[in-house]
Amino acid sequence: MNKYISFLLIIILVYVTYIYCSDTVIEPYLSPAEGGGTYTKSDDDVIIERKCEGPAVKDIKSSTATSPCQYEKVSCINAMNSISTDDWSGDFTKTNKANFGSGNGYKEQCQLCVRGSKVDGTTRNVLANVGAPPDGDPVKENAYNSNFAYALCDAMVATCSSDLFYANNTAPWLHDCTTKSGTLNEAVCALLQSNILQFFLGFMGGIECTLQIKAIELEDYIKGIPGKIGDEVEKHIPAPLKKL
Repeated sequence: MNKYISFLLIIILVYVTYIYCSDTVIEPYLSPAEGGGTYTKSDDDVIIERKCEGPAVKDIKSSTATSPCQYEKVSCINAMNSISTDDWSGDFTKTNKANFGSGNGYKEQCQLCVRGSKVDGTTRNVLANVGAPPDGDPVKENAYNSNFAYALCDAMVATCSSDLFYANNTAPWLHDCTTKSGTLNEAVCALLQSNILQFFLGFMGGIECTLQIKAIELEDYIKGIPGKIGDEVEKHIPAPLKKL
């Protein structure tokens, strides 16, 4: 299986590299008559250094970070080892911060970590930031939420072996790519939204991770049944008896 995964990743890399380089390296030097485009360097300008809006953090569990850049030197994979499925209870598969069940903020911190970390590999960082604003505006950047990162965090806390494939199969790329900007992100989004590619990626993994997460959710639900029964019984106890 590892051979096929490596081969697929090579194909993806070659495709993205071709699209990116043809627009940013080859095409600018062609005249319009030769098929050149209207590329300008500002289309892909990258801010090399930008002061982070908050102090660097070391882990997810004790962090109250508000910007992805605060996690630049943190391995999210290692940091998630300190988070248990009990800590995550109620947060699986949810992508709306207002609806997170546990209320401890671990999932949001994990999402920021995946987007900001430079330690866990380029693939995770690129896929988690395909729709992030490119201009370095901290307000816009912090307002962006990556559904891919949320799904990847679910997979990591469930200790899935195919976390990247699960996140890819789960993330609504149409949503994550809504605000894409820059040639590289546009190429990646075009590739990720390809029905042909996703058809093959669906066979590469992620299903077992889905089952693993559903099993954890079912276990959490069963654990909560006694408390739910107690709450229902208490609702029907007359007020005078409650004072006894």
